[in-house]
Formats: sequence, C-alpha cells, structure tokens
Amino acid sequence: MRAVFVDGPLEGTTLEVEPVGGRPPSTIDAPGGDGQIFRYCLSDWTQAGMSAEYSYLYPVRDATGTRAQRQSAVGAATQAFVDMAKLDAKRRD
Repeated sequence: MRAVFVDGPLEGTTLEVEPVGGRPPSTIDAPGGDGQIFRYCLSDWTQAGMSAEYSYLYPVRDATGTRAQRQSAVGAATQAFVDMAKLDAKRRD
C-alpha cells in the first residue's frame, strides 16, 4: 500500500506502508531529511485502491534525535484519535 503525502514537509512524496487489518494505517511516522520524523494521518477515513492520502500533523523527532516517549498500544490508539481531531480542527480554520 502506498501513502501519498498531500501537504507538510513531505508534500508530493510517497511511502510504501503495510496495511493494518486490510486498511491503511490511521497514522504514519514518516522519515524526512536530516533524521527528522514527521507524523501524518489519513486525510479521510474512506480510502479506495492501493494508495491513501495523508495530511501532515506535526514533527515527532527533530534533527538532534530528540524523540517522543514510546507509548503503549492503548496510548497509541488514543493518540490516533487525538491526531484526527487536530486535523479536523485544522481543516475548519
């Protein structure tokens, strides 16, 4: 499955990702230049075909290698919902 980044620092690029339960993953931590990692989430819950569009949320790791603390599976799922709420709010602006 291919992730297509529609905005943010990786706009116009793609990344091969593994489906989760036959669907595209709700969030992706994508590598950028200089060791940076950027978090993207699905642009829409409804996706078709073997590619899915993702919108930029925020940086996860900066160029110095500082990284957010690892999360439990429950924390990661909760974060995915928070990320989608942030994206919805960003779209309304």
